Amino acid sequence: MIGRLKKMLGVDGLKIELITAEAYDSDDNFIDGELILLSKYNLKIEHIEIRVVEKYSRGRFGSKKTDEYQIGSIRTGFSLDMSTNKLLTVPFKIPVDYLLSSMDRFGRKNMIFRGLARSAKLLKGVHSQYRIEVEAKIQGSGIKTFAKADIKVF
Repeated sequence: MIGRLKKMLGVDGLKIELITAEAYDSDDNFIDGELILLSKYNLKIEHIEIRVVEKYSRGRFGSKKTDEYQIGSIRTGFSLDMSTNKLLTVPFKIPVDYLLSSMDRFGRKNMIFRGLARSAKLLKGVHSQYRIEVEAKIQGSGIKTFAKADIKVF
């Protein structure tokens, strides 16, 4: 009974593991990796969407502000049929467009300006965190399977 309910809702039917490098260079225009999909029963994946998100924080204490920006995204244009206990590896390569602040552009001019820009960011409490989010839509299920991983960008 509970198994049928889980299958109907799509809970615990598909496991997604995200494999990427821990760090990427901001000069690269892409992020690559692999998805490992494991199905516990027969299902059909309608599409998979992979997003790269930047969480940009600035300010200190009470005046702290945080924004999130989607800097890259891909979506599969095909569906996948998965059988019970089938393991599938899907490689991906996401084009990204990093958002550069005026301090970042100033710091890229030369080594002296880079140090000044880092100091200014430290004083203003500016920090960016990056993550990759994967969302798979299963046919006949109301809930999407979700996975995410934090990455570092230099």
